[in-house]
Amino acid sequence: LTSQRAAGCPPGGPLTGERVDISVVIPAFNEAANLPRTIARLDGFLDSPGADVEVIVVDDGSFDDTAEVAEAARAAVAGELRVLRHGANRGKGAAVRTGVLASRGDVVVVTDADGNYVTGCARAYLGALRRGADVVLASRAHARSTWRVTPASASYVHRRRAMGRVFNALVRAIVGL
Repeated sequence: LTSQRAAGCPPGGPLTGERVDISVVIPAFNEAANLPRTIARLDGFLDSPGADVEVIVVDDGSFDDTAEVAEAARAAVAGELRVLRHGANRGKGAAVRTGVLASRGDVVVVTDADGNYVTGCARAYLGALRRGADVVLASRAHARSTWRVTPASASYVHRRRAMGRVFNALVRAIVGL
């Protein structure tokens, strides 16, 4: 995996630094308002006993101060924080790819800039990996999900869920499923 990542790795990736235990990759597009809270909520990963941790924020061509806010959050991170920038918005997949390719961790965690996947779950994720899981996925939609909607995010969550259902219905109608 290291040699595969290294082949397309941007500067600051595995060839230029020591390995770490955990890399947390945060793809971000216009997320200046969310990043400080999200980075502060990473302590489940950052406080892993004896673990070397790095945080990689990939600014995907944001129009706001995402990169500057991420740089300013460096003091809140127990491990290393790196900010990588795309000159233009290339999409979440490209931002994830850039972050993963630049990561140096034996375990790579990808989380959204809104931080909904990291709160209180870090130990469970890492425990599953230590017990032999190859991949751990978090889902807000899973029947046994304990994700809770806060009053501040309720409108956004319901709107996004409704749009997802409409999109799925349109795709099924167009494709004939």
